Amino acid sequence: MTHPLAELSPEEQWAARQVARAAGATWQPHDFGGLQRAVDVTLTYPDGRTGALEVTSYAEEGTQERDVILAGQQYQWPNPGAGDWSITLRPSARIAELKSRYARIIALCEQAGVNNPQHLPWTMRDIDADLRWLINHPDVTMRRMQALPHSARLARVWVHAASTWAFPDEQLVGLQAAIEELLEVDVIARHVEKLLAHDADEHHLFVIIGLGGLPAAQYFPLTADVQVLPPTVPSLPAGLSHLWLKTEYGPSLLCCTPAGWSDHRVFG
Repeated sequence: MTHPLAELSPEEQWAARQVARAAGATWQPHDFGGLQRAVDVTLTYPDGRTGALEVTSYAEEGTQERDVILAGQQYQWPNPGAGDWSITLRPSARIAELKSRYARIIALCEQAGVNNPQHLPWTMRDIDADLRWLINHPDVTMRRMQALPHSARLARVWVHAASTWAFPDEQLVGLQAAIEELLEVDVIARHVEKLLAHDADEHHLFVIIGLGGLPAAQYFPLTADVQVLPPTVPSLPAGLSHLWLKTEYGPSLLCCTPAGWSDHRVFG
């Protein structure tokens, strides 16, 4: 018989440990053995109160799939040319189709002596199928990198995630609105619905936020050491007692209750 703990992912087990430690409760797996619409974890407090915990993650659509594919390919593709090339991809990029076209695009650029497909003559870009495909897919960026002096190694094609940048909201003033929008996302709302259907004194939702899961201005401060708690509390669904937020980086685990915010340091 499979042990109940084995049916929880490592992320779910980690989240359960952190919530139990912060809340002063003990935890045990609950979503195992084929239970229908079962919450992931139940919590028990020393005074007899109970809690239910649901763990999920959210990022911009396509982010996780893209990152898994690129990591499996070690962020490199075979190089048909003589120079180092960088290819950056947004989550919506069609990787398989790009992989069937990139080599010819690099070859055309190097033959023309340009470092970016956008620098090719417009007449060429308009009639060439591969170049026209690239024009129609702005979620892909290609450029030749400056060669290292006296480098004898083979040139490479590096393929990686496109970076997102915004002025960081260091005071997290915009987090209230961002969280209220997050709670309306279908996949998050379904977890809340399942969680609230479980009979318990407290209901905890733990969301692991990936890139794009929150606006960049609020996401990036949460990936570092949070210095200031948000000044306002979002409107939580009735019955949701605790909302836990953790990015993939940084030491801060933020918890929101109707009474306010708290920061729990889960590393070090």
